[in-house]
Amino acid sequence: MATFDQLDIQSMCASAEQVFHGFYNMNYLVRIAGRPRVLRIPIPGAHAMDMRFLDENEVLQLIEGLPGVNAPRLVAAGKQGKTRYSVHSFCAGEAIEQDYPESAVVPAWVVSRLASTMARIHQVKYPEQFARAMPWREDPADFYRHVHRYNADLITACWNELRETYDYLGMPMRLDHYVPDRSPEAHDSRFILAHADIHRKNVLIEQTEQEISVLDWELTLIAPVAYDVSIHFHKMRYQRSQEEAFLVDYCRATGADQDFLMAQVDLYRAIEEVKSVAVDAVRYLSVQPTISADANVSNARRYAGKLTRAYRRWGQDPDDVPVARIGEVFKAW
Repeated sequence: MATFDQLDIQSMCASAEQVFHGFYNMNYLVRIAGRPRVLRIPIPGAHAMDMRFLDENEVLQLIEGLPGVNAPRLVAAGKQGKTRYSVHSFCAGEAIEQDYPESAVVPAWVVSRLASTMARIHQVKYPEQFARAMPWREDPADFYRHVHRYNADLITACWNELRETYDYLGMPMRLDHYVPDRSPEAHDSRFILAHADIHRKNVLIEQTEQEISVLDWELTLIAPVAYDVSIHFHKMRYQRSQEEAFLVDYCRATGADQDFLMAQVDLYRAIEEVKSVAVDAVRYLSVQPTISADANVSNARRYAGKLTRAYRRWGQDPDDVPVARIGEVFKAW
């Protein structure tokens, strides 16, 4: 891995061919020595909405060259002044969301590729220091209790920040009460390297070659298989039949029991569906001034779907989701 101390990072950002705004990093498509590269710079003061315990650069170095897994390669990392940066290799393709936005049905080959890719990631032998960086033991109940506590606290913090907005959208006063502690039901004892953020914006697809590339490894954890799959299902918004197809391929590749895995997935998805309506309101409103009108409409539609699922979780009629108010809050319609 190299450093590019001779380059003017700020000038490169200003002259970037494209800019992609993430929640934790700004991504700039630049050219270095004639080659396309992605310059990643952390966003100062970004809301901490996810568990983050590993250095993304170390994860990329671990998986570099892993058969069957296409991911950016770490080219360089360093610091200029107060600005930390990483340079990643460029992965060709379009984000799934470009061709299949919102809840559009993705092609069967994409589901199959994602299942096989996640199976290979989950078979990576991770170093002991990765496990030591986690605040939980490799015990499913201990992991579940940590996830439950972290998200209950996060929901409360979000509520304190956007209390009036949540009330306007018809949410219960104590969202954290709608995430019961189900740690006695957590039995998935296989801990793996979990990307924990594989969704339509973080996966590039090449239609002709039917290949995929997985981006943004900053939320990688050492966690049970079911946790990673639950995050993937929640954020990908598959149809039920596609979830089943994913599990068939994944379990064939890993030997996991499909019924057991699906039951364990639901433990974590119940948390995620309530957490996301709290967290994503903060996220979407924080980027609202910097994104296009179309992007605001997309976020509003996505949020309406999340709120519908959350309404079901806490026993409210999903037909009562205030769609007009969502559009008003996100300045979408």
